[in-house]
Amino acid sequence: MRLILNLGKWRWLFESSLVKKATHWTTGTLNRTENGEYVFYADYDLMKKEYIHGELKHLQHIYDLGNIHIFESSPKSFHAISFVKLTAKEYIEILMNSSCCQAFLNVPRFSSYRNWVLRHFSKGSKDAPKYLYTIKSTTNRKQSLAHYNFLKTLYPVIEKNQLINSDGLTKLDVIDYPTAKA
Repeated sequence: MRLILNLGKWRWLFESSLVKKATHWTTGTLNRTENGEYVFYADYDLMKKEYIHGELKHLQHIYDLGNIHIFESSPKSFHAISFVKLTAKEYIEILMNSSCCQAFLNVPRFSSYRNWVLRHFSKGSKDAPKYLYTIKSTTNRKQSLAHYNFLKTLYPVIEKNQLINSDGLTKLDVIDYPTAKA
């Protein structure tokens, strides 16, 4: 709801929002790596897979993202993950040049830490994200061994797409978090 009140030379704006209370818990990983860099995570909602595929190929080419793994988190909703390590500035630039979900883009503004999270397990009645395919590309950039090891455990098919330039770091932050959508 938005209320505008004009008083002389002043305009007062009042805004309020109604947000569904988080009542369901799920588990995901943070994209921040042990040395403070980030891997590429993207969350797309209510978009066609073909559109997302084209956009990711473009981002992959422009930002040298290497292999990008695509997951279906629910009908018409997708996650994308690349193990390539990025600075915070690079990662935010990529997100700003993508069509990813605005809520996902803004998450760090509303939390006490600068991390983006993607879920890897079921959420209420929703199944865990399903691996679809990999958009392949070579890169010489460092890649997160911790993220690779975690995902290849959950999705053994990823093991076929070997990590090329591992950072050798193994710590990964896994987080349980509340969500309003089930």
